Amino acid sequence: MHESLIGGWPTLNGWLDENRDDAAFLSRLRTAATEWQASDHDEGVLWRGEPARQALAWLAHYRGELGRRERAYLDAVRDVATRVERRRRRLRRQVVATAIAVPLILLVMASVSLARIRRAEHDNNRLLQQIQQAEWHQQIEKANAEQAKREAQTEKVNAQVERANAQDERANAEQAKREAQRERTKAERAKREARIEKAIAERAKRAAEVARAQADEATERARKSEQIKKDISDRAVGPIQSKL
Repeated sequence: MHESLIGGWPTLNGWLDENRDDAAFLSRLRTAATEWQASDHDEGVLWRGEPARQALAWLAHYRGELGRRERAYLDAVRDVATRVERRRRRLRRQVVATAIAVPLILLVMASVSLARIRRAEHDNNRLLQQIQQAEWHQQIEKANAEQAKREAQTEKVNAQVERANAQDERANAEQAKREAQRERTKAERAKREARIEKAIAERAKRAAEVARAQADEATERARKSEQIKKDISDRAVGPIQSKL
């Protein structure tokens, strides 16, 4: 009669199933708490990962009484789970911060390099204009020298004076050549500086690639750390379940 009453009353049947589940879990909890106490509260024997989440979820819905040892064990499980979650969140924030900072650094470095390159191009253009002006003046000087020669031929009386003037003009032309050479030297120096700036930009790019690789490595290390923790948890739970 009692069995037929239990089978015909779903609510009572559910309560009995729930009590059986609670009893089974309490048995596992007492075993784990005993081992934890025997190990002098070693955190290595605490439940972690999915067993820890299941235990805390069970505790949130359990309305019965718990022994002091079992309560302390679950509190320790909660503390470890909280610290693990905090470390995971802190690592995630660090990875996100690195991923955001690297492009910003690259952008600043690229902007600085671009400004330097533009300034070098402006200086090169100015030097080229000066060289063109020097060459134009040189051509004018040559034309004046030819004119002086023609005047020397037509004015025999002033031939010596004109020849002296022609020599002066040639000296000026040589001076203009030397100045033009100096300007070309400056232009070459500016080109070398531009190449140096380009090399700096390439080093900055390589540094950004290294930073991204380090960020990827940090993410991989975090993933491996989580895997190691899960493996340790699985190895810790395995012996407990086998004893049960």
